[in-house]
Amino acid sequence: MGRKLSELTSGLKVHLTVSSGTEELEFETDIVQSGEGHVIVEPIRHDNKLLNFSNRAITKDIVVDSQPLPEKYMDVDVEITTLENKKYHIILSEKEGTPINRRNEFRVYVGNYVKAELASVNQSVEAILKDVSIGGFSLVIRRQEVDGVVGWTGQVIKAVYYHGGSKNKTPMVFIGKVVREEDVDEGRVLVGCKNLRQPFGIEKFVADMQREELQRKNG
Repeated sequence: MGRKLSELTSGLKVHLTVSSGTEELEFETDIVQSGEGHVIVEPIRHDNKLLNFSNRAITKDIVVDSQPLPEKYMDVDVEITTLENKKYHIILSEKEGTPINRRNEFRVYVGNYVKAELASVNQSVEAILKDVSIGGFSLVIRRQEVDGVVGWTGQVIKAVYYHGGSKNKTPMVFIGKVVREEDVDEGRVLVGCKNLRQPFGIEKFVADMQREELQRKNG
């Protein structure tokens, strides 16, 4: 049995998925405080503008990084509220969360340079492969003009990551659709991609990294 929103503590990471038909966008924020049937979270912005999620035609789900397992809340409402003269987003639901195993979303930090190829314009840019998971990957890309591209969300990107020993490196091919973008600083943007197909060998790679992380945590 899961917990209600009122039982969640401040500081927990919240992953908001907004979908309409086949289109899907993802956003990240943090819980500021909780109350009966709701949590107030840090404001979600794009281009410094507060986003409005009140459209009833879109579906909103959240996953909260709680312990021992993350919890998922389906079909929530997301509105704008004011707390101490500052605007925030408020997520509302009377339902209990469903504990989930987010193995598909377990992120493995990489931090290596790769070439990111944009399918729509057949161009490539240098990027940092920040992290990968079974479900997707994220890249840090220098903000620059690419002919035919306005914004990253919705773009299809291909990146090849070579891993393993220095003599026997194995290529892992990531092809994904950008579902979120976030400014890192004035010169760089973080793009989060959802895999359009599962890279060969990704399950073993993620499982091996999970084991290594657990061993580090357990000493």
